[in-house]
Amino acid sequence: MRNGASYEYLDHGGLVVTLHEELDLANYACFEADCARISAELASGAVGSLLIDCRETSTLGCTALGLFLRLWKVAERHGSRFALCGLSPLERETVAVCKLDRLWAIYPTRERAILGWSDGPARKSPRRAKSRALPGV
Repeated sequence: MRNGASYEYLDHGGLVVTLHEELDLANYACFEADCARISAELASGAVGSLLIDCRETSTLGCTALGLFLRLWKVAERHGSRFALCGLSPLERETVAVCKLDRLWAIYPTRERAILGWSDGPARKSPRRAKSRALPGV
């Protein structure tokens, strides 16, 4: 999404995607193409940490959450980090209601997220949900 987002590559292999407008069906196609490129960079190891900065947006709908899930799956599969930062109160609530805060690291600011990355190599996202066997299975 060339106009709706900016991309900053950091020295340590991180990529910060800053959204400048709401991600919805109107601009989905453009961001989806960039999502494919970012996925390839995660898969190749060129990007070890991906941060989505939402400080300029106010809502996250199913379009945005779907693309974020797709990026998170690629990051998770290749041992890269995935995080969100700068969420509005409504965005935080949406992520929590969907229980995605159990999969994704959430930081208040971009600076805090980058500091969090400096504590060691990329690792899997923290999962707080415990899996358990189904009765009778």
